Amino acid sequence: MRSLSALVAPQSALLGWLVLHATCWTAFAVGHYASPPGDNIEQLNWAHSLEWGYWKHPPLPTWVMHFALKLGFDPTLTSYTLGHLCTGIGLWWVWLATRRLVDERSALCAVLLGSAVYFFSARGHFFNHNSAMLPWVGLLFWSCVRLFEDGRWRHFALLGLSIGAGTLVKYQMLLFLSVPVALWAVGAASAGAARRRLLPGALLACVVAAVVVAPHLWWAQLNQWPTLGYASTSLGAGLDAPQRFRVLLGFWGQQFVRVLPMLVALGVALVLTSLLGGGTRAAAKRTSGRIAAAIVLAPALGLVALVLLFGVRLQNHWGTSVTLLLIPILAVCLVRRNRRPAIMAVVVGVLVAHGLSAVSLLMRMDHAPPEERYSAYPSQALAGQALTWWRAATAAERPAVLVGPAWEAGAVSARMPGRPLVLTGDPPSQTPWIGRAEIERGGALLLSLLDALPPALPWGLENCIMARGRLQAPYAHGTATALAVLEVAAIAPGRCRE
Repeated sequence: MRSLSALVAPQSALLGWLVLHATCWTAFAVGHYASPPGDNIEQLNWAHSLEWGYWKHPPLPTWVMHFALKLGFDPTLTSYTLGHLCTGIGLWWVWLATRRLVDERSALCAVLLGSAVYFFSARGHFFNHNSAMLPWVGLLFWSCVRLFEDGRWRHFALLGLSIGAGTLVKYQMLLFLSVPVALWAVGAASAGAARRRLLPGALLACVVAAVVVAPHLWWAQLNQWPTLGYASTSLGAGLDAPQRFRVLLGFWGQQFVRVLPMLVALGVALVLTSLLGGGTRAAAKRTSGRIAAAIVLAPALGLVALVLLFGVRLQNHWGTSVTLLLIPILAVCLVRRNRRPAIMAVVVGVLVAHGLSAVSLLMRMDHAPPEERYSAYPSQALAGQALTWWRAATAAERPAVLVGPAWEAGAVSARMPGRPLVLTGDPPSQTPWIGRAEIERGGALLLSLLDALPPALPWGLENCIMARGRLQAPYAHGTATALAVLEVAAIAPGRCRE
């Protein structure tokens, strides 16, 4: 075991693993999910326009999606790839930081084990504001470790960049301001230069972060803070005391379930090393334990404080970025054992954990009703039918706009040539890049669920509808009698000119 792992440098081994990890889980998603999850669809819907903010969230993930789509690849595949790319970059930064606390091979073992966490594997194809925050959380961790080592100005500037860019992803990034504060509190600064530059360096970091975030804050102020209005649904929950404790227990219970594959991988690695040998002794810096504990405990305790002090209702996916910071403390724990697990034993354990995660997903897909699973929604078939019906009804090539429920309309749009704009029927202010002119010029296809109210049409377009119909297709992985049904209507190009 040891001789084989010694043939490959840790850096090359990790890079190869991250590529393999992303490729396999992306292929799994493409092969088993008939439609992308709602978070991916949301980004595809918004990515038609570059804005300084969107009604639910800051803009950075949508910008990334916008430019990634310019490469011309399939939108669904692009969204899956971006999710895994964010995970891979986050894990890479964490490895670069962790290897400064322990030896390189112990850091490699910890990151390999961390890649088995459910957020980073079976759920890694999600591209949303939680996954897009991972690279910036990883950069913040690395910057903190470096600036407390030698206090160089560029590391303070990178800290500010990570906070600013992370805030452009999701406001939850502000919670990670607790990390440098906690490191300062435990006396992580090891060099005289680091201690002398803490205050001016912190000021530099604040200036960089403010410059990065300022345009978005200006946009939010001009638009009456729509993103804070959305966030208030969780932040302003006003839970009573019993509810706060139930929320905490439920949240951390969910995080344990998400981390369980990593623990399974660790258990397999320890058993294999015990049976076959090959473990090695390793060393860590004297302060590595305090640093690793401060890094993971600071944001975790921040989440606890939000619930207990302010009655915030935590969402399970908020644990994604906190889970990333379990890796350094895992590395320290591995080093402080008598013998660190052999790297090849870790690889076997991680492969077992990934396999179990995939089997678990397939079993859940088999037992859940298809209409309750995005993975079974036949968006490809519905898009083909919609395009055929549209051409017959209007003699136009394709609609410029789809109007309907955000996820269903977005899933159909992602499968259509040209990826039409998506208007959800919500207040038009949520999609300011779509106006009456787009519908007048290119027409609109209206989609609604069976027995549901049709989408609300702004600008008095109800009288412009010229044809109605119905589409249906069997759910993937389901029986032929389980059908996804959409009611459709058409507004032909040029029909609604004022």
